[in-house]
Amino acid sequence: PSGVYRIKGTIGVRYRASTRNYSVNVVGPSVHIAVAPPRCAANNLVAIGMSLDADDVRYRMRSALAPV
Repeated sequence: PSGVYRIKGTIGVRYRASTRNYSVNVVGPSVHIAVAPPRCAANNLVAIGMSLDADDVRYRMRSALAPV
C-alpha cells in the first residue's frame, strides 16, 4: 500500500496436511523470508510507514493472509 516502507511478521503456509510458519521482513524492494521459530504465532503482519490509509492497509493485509 502507498506509504508503507516496511512489513514484518509471521505467516503460515499450508501445504497438503501441514502448515509451516515463516518470518517475513520487507523493507523497500528487499524481501527476507525464513522459517519461523517454533511456537511462533502465524498470520501476524505489521505495516510501518507514513501517512497510511489504515483501512486500505488492513484490507490488503487481510487479502494477503486469506487462504487460497
